[in-house]
Amino acid sequence: MTHQASEEVLGFSISGMHCASCASTIETALKALPGVEAAGVNFTTREASVVLKEASELRPEKIIQSIEKLGYQAQLLSEQEDWLDQEKKERKKEQSKLYQQLSWAAFCTTVIVVLGMPEFFPFLLKIPEFYRNLVQWILSSVLQFWVGLRFLKALIRGLASLQANMDTLIGLGTLAAYLYSTVIAFFPAYLGSSQNSHSVYFETQAAIITFIFLGFYLEARARGQTGQALLKLASLQSHKAFLLRGRKEIEVNIWDLRVGDLVAIKPGQRIPVDGIVKMGSSGVDESMMSGESLPLEKQKGDWVYAGSLNQTGYLEVEIKKMGDETALSQIVHLVRSAMRSKAPIARLADQVSAVFVPFVLLIACLSFFLWYFLSPEHSLSQAIIHFVAVLIVACPCALGLATPTALITGMGRAASHGILFRSGESLEKVIHLEGFLFDKTGTLTQGAPLVYEIILPHASPLDAEKALQIAASIEKASEHRLALAFLNEAAQRKIHLLELESFESFPGQGVKALLKGDSFWLGNESFLKSCGIHIDSFSAERALQLQEKWATPVYLASSKQALALFAIHDPLRPESLPMIEKLKKQNYQLAILSGDRQIVVTKVAQALGIETSFAEVLPSQKEQIVKQFQEKVGSVAMVGDGVNDAPALAAADVGIALASGSDIAREASDITLLRGSVALIPEMLVLAKKTYQTIRQNLFFSFFYNILLIPLAGGALQPFFNVSLNPLWASIAMASSSLTVVLNSLRLKRLRL
Repeated sequence: MTHQASEEVLGFSISGMHCASCASTIETALKALPGVEAAGVNFTTREASVVLKEASELRPEKIIQSIEKLGYQAQLLSEQEDWLDQEKKERKKEQSKLYQQLSWAAFCTTVIVVLGMPEFFPFLLKIPEFYRNLVQWILSSVLQFWVGLRFLKALIRGLASLQANMDTLIGLGTLAAYLYSTVIAFFPAYLGSSQNSHSVYFETQAAIITFIFLGFYLEARARGQTGQALLKLASLQSHKAFLLRGRKEIEVNIWDLRVGDLVAIKPGQRIPVDGIVKMGSSGVDESMMSGESLPLEKQKGDWVYAGSLNQTGYLEVEIKKMGDETALSQIVHLVRSAMRSKAPIARLADQVSAVFVPFVLLIACLSFFLWYFLSPEHSLSQAIIHFVAVLIVACPCALGLATPTALITGMGRAASHGILFRSGESLEKVIHLEGFLFDKTGTLTQGAPLVYEIILPHASPLDAEKALQIAASIEKASEHRLALAFLNEAAQRKIHLLELESFESFPGQGVKALLKGDSFWLGNESFLKSCGIHIDSFSAERALQLQEKWATPVYLASSKQALALFAIHDPLRPESLPMIEKLKKQNYQLAILSGDRQIVVTKVAQALGIETSFAEVLPSQKEQIVKQFQEKVGSVAMVGDGVNDAPALAAADVGIALASGSDIAREASDITLLRGSVALIPEMLVLAKKTYQTIRQNLFFSFFYNILLIPLAGGALQPFFNVSLNPLWASIAMASSSLTVVLNSLRLKRLRL
C-alpha cells in the first residue's frame, strides 16, 4: 500500500480476529469510511494501516468505533506505551486462551465419543440411551455455547450485516449438527419417526469444534514464530543506562536521558542510544541490526548505535539520537510498516475471499436440497451431513493466511540479515527485475579515496613526506571529497599539519593557499596551466599513465614548477566483482551510472565486466537515463548511496540504497541494505524469489484444496463411487490446510543465503 507524503497514515492493533476473513471484513468497512484513501488489515500481525486523504477530518476514534461495531477491539498503535510488551502479552494471552478452550473441547469430545459407541464399551449398555444422549447433549452444549461461542457470535453478526466469514461457516455448520442431534435425541416425533431410526451427531459436532481449535492453537504457535525477527530486533533496546556526571556513573532509565548527555558503556552491555564515541575503544557487535557477523572496531569519533553489543572495551558516548529517532527504532518501524503492507499478489486472495463465502453457502444449501429432495431415501440425515461438511471444508482460512505469513517470515528473515524491504509491494517488484543500474562512487567503490602513490619530478626540492604535509595542510580547509584522501594518509603517517595563512578554492579545478609565506597550488593539470605553471614532461607522462589505471592525478606546485604528483584512487569494494558475476550468471542487464570522468567510469566498468556505462552525468540527468535504460531493458533497479542518487532511486522500478549513504537516498528507496554492502544484493534476490515462490505455493495449497474437496464434501462422488467426506474429516482437512500454509511459510526461516 503506497501513499503520498501529504497523506496521514494511522496504525491500529486489532484483537478479536479469528480468521483472514475477519481481516477482510474489517478492511472493507475501513475503506468505506469517508476520508479514507486506502486501508489494509493484516490478520497475521493483527494490525491495520489506514491512509487518510489529504485534509481528511476523520479521527482515530471514529475508525476505532467502526471496528468495534463489527465486534472487534482496536487501539491506536501510538497509544501503546510499550508495543513490544503488548505484543508478547497478546500472543501469550491468545495461546493461553486457545489452550484452555482446546483442553475443554478435547475432554468433552472424548466423553461424547465414548458415550456414542456403547458397543465398544459394554458397561455403557446398562445406562439407558436417553441418559447417554442427555450427557452428550450437555457436553455438546458446553462446546457449542462456550468453547464455540465465537462462531455463534460471528453467525449473528453475519446475519445482521449480511457479511459472512470463516467463523460464520463453522457456526452455521456446527449449529445445524447440534440442533439436528438435539431433535433426534429428545423429540424424534417431530421428524415423523422413532428415536432409533436416526443417529445423533453430537460426536461429529464436538469433533469439528475440537479439531478446529487444535488447528487454531497450532496455527497460533506457528504464526507466533513468523514475527520473531522483528521481536528480537525490538528487544535489543536497553531500558537502563549509566549517565556520567563528572566521573560519577548514575544508573538511570533511558527516558531520563537527553541529547548531549554522556553515557558510559561497559563491556558486555548493550548500547542504549545512538551517539559518538568520546573516549575509549572497543569491538562492537552490530550483527542483529546489520547481519554483519564480525565485530566492528570503534574508537573516538566513531558512531555507535542503540541495540548493538559492546564486547571488550569501555566507551564513553555522547548521545546524538534516542528513543524513536535511533537507527534501531527506525528499522523496527520500517519492518513493522512493511509487515502491515500487502503485496499485489495478496489482492488475488482478497478478491477470492470476497466472493468465496457466499459461494460456499450457496453450494452447501444446494447440496442439502439435492440430497433431501432428489435422493431416493429423502434422507434428512444425509442432507445435513453434506451441508455441514461443505461449510467446514470450504473455510477460507488457509487462503487468507497464504500471503501474510510468507511475507512476514520472508521480511523478518531479510531484516535479520540486514535487508529492509519498505513494503510487500517492494518485495514483489524485485521478482520482475531485468536490469540493475549502479552508482560508482561509494557503491561499487569504497567511496573513500586513497593516496596510493606520491610521484616526485626530478627537479622537485621536496621529499614525499614534506609534499604530503603541504597538500594535507591545504586540503584541511577544503570540502572536496578528495581532501579526505590527503588527510587520512597524513593521519596514518602521523604527519603534523601546518597552519594556513590564506585559502582560495576554484570549484572543479583546485585550490590556492599560502603557507609560511609561500604560495602553493593543488589541483588538476588544466588548473595549473591556467595559472601559468610549467608541468615537466615526466609528470605529464606519469599523469596519463595514472588515468589509464582509472586513478585521479592531483598536482602540487609552486609558482615556478610542479613539486609533486599524487595518485588518488577510489578502490573497488572487495564484494563488487563477485556480486556482479552472480548477477551476470542470472542474465540481468547491468550498467554504471556516474558523474565521474568518462575514462574512470570506463575503467571501472571494464574491471567489473560491465559493458554499459554512463559517465559525467549530472544529478538532474540521472532520472532521464534511468527511464532510457527502462525502455531498453524493462524493469530496472537503481543502487546508490548519495544525495545525488535520490532522483534516480525514486525513478527506478526498485530503488536500493546502502545504509552507509545519505538519509535522502534511503528515504527515496524501496530497499535498504544495512551493511552498506552490495554483497547483499544476490541474497536479496534469493529471499524475494523464495518468498514469492512460497506465497504461490500457499495459494495453490489453499485454493486448489477447496476446489478439490468441496465437491467431495457435497457428495458429488457418492452416487457413483460411494465416496464422500463427512464433517469430521472435513474439519481435520480444514485445520490441516491452514497449518500446512503456516508451516510452509516458516521454511523461509531456515533458508540458506
